[in-house]
Amino acid sequence: MIYAISIIICILALVFYRSKLMFSILIGEAWILFAGAYGHADFFQQKQAYDFILTKGFTVEDPLWWLIVRLFSKSGISYRAFLWIISTIVLFLIARTIFLYTKNVAYVWVLYFISPMILDVVQYNNFVGMAIVIFATQYLIKGNRNLKMFLILVGIATGICSYMIVYFAFACIPYFSEKKILAFSLIACAVIFTSRGMIFWIASRLMKDEKIVAYFNRTIQPDTYFFLSAYVACGCLLAAYAYHIVIRRRPKKIAELNQSQFSVYAVSEMIVKINYIMLITIAIQSFSLEATRLYRNIFILNYILLSLVRKRKDYELRSAVLRIAVLFMAIGYSYLYIYYWNEDTVLIPVMEHNAILNWIFERF
Repeated sequence: MIYAISIIICILALVFYRSKLMFSILIGEAWILFAGAYGHADFFQQKQAYDFILTKGFTVEDPLWWLIVRLFSKSGISYRAFLWIISTIVLFLIARTIFLYTKNVAYVWVLYFISPMILDVVQYNNFVGMAIVIFATQYLIKGNRNLKMFLILVGIATGICSYMIVYFAFACIPYFSEKKILAFSLIACAVIFTSRGMIFWIASRLMKDEKIVAYFNRTIQPDTYFFLSAYVACGCLLAAYAYHIVIRRRPKKIAELNQSQFSVYAVSEMIVKINYIMLITIAIQSFSLEATRLYRNIFILNYILLSLVRKRKDYELRSAVLRIAVLFMAIGYSYLYIYYWNEDTVLIPVMEHNAILNWIFERF
């Protein structure tokens, strides 16, 4: 039943892509999944860590997440209530960012709902860190630039999930053109491919031994690596093409732009630069399967960029082809990564095992 309802909601959201009502319904369902899911791959480990956090000492890895969990646990708040509160705050940050960047709010969220939201339900502290980074990107945009605030927010995200340290690289966005950032990323890929030993040494100074094993000893199969790398490359190409469509008729003089137009062009430029920076994940995920989430974390930004393309009536055919391509990519990613590879540990538990839905169904 939950599958049928979700499919109907997604179809309606694709049709009524500007509807705030559809957006509210989608984010409501997302909250139910984030706050109520249990039995998935990481749930019992996360719950046990929460319940016994007071018996453990301070950890330098994800220290801010450790502090947040400890404060909630010490206050006597149950793990379920903790999920309710954190989910509400984090979903608000994402929703606030989407409304800031685009009017096609339901369209952005339905694509995120299709892929990769269900994975974020499982990898909870990554989800929290990702939301903070997405929210922080507003401070990289012309007219709203505040690099200090961006660095503070990414620092908070890194304290919650250590992987977020990669996103400090976004700080270069206001100072370099797309071409220079692309060149830097390609050079960085080459350096990373040839510097595995040094990266391992640095990581060993920052993380516990068991985490080193988890992050660097999970060998990735060639076919999986090819798929994930191709996905990153195609995502960057589609983002670049969407950016080309958006700025095609941009006035040459900034003075000719009104505030909304300036926002569209500035947001598009920022997102395409982020995609170029994230090309480095092709190299990083060659030795760490855990690193595949790095590009996945910017999917929402790519969906926002795609939503801006819908405004270009003079490129209707190209825009339609682009939207269809991205929709198929989102569905394909979900099919392979969520259904084919992780059906029993991710999809079924998240969609079918839910404390909130159980409570509702018991009463109605």
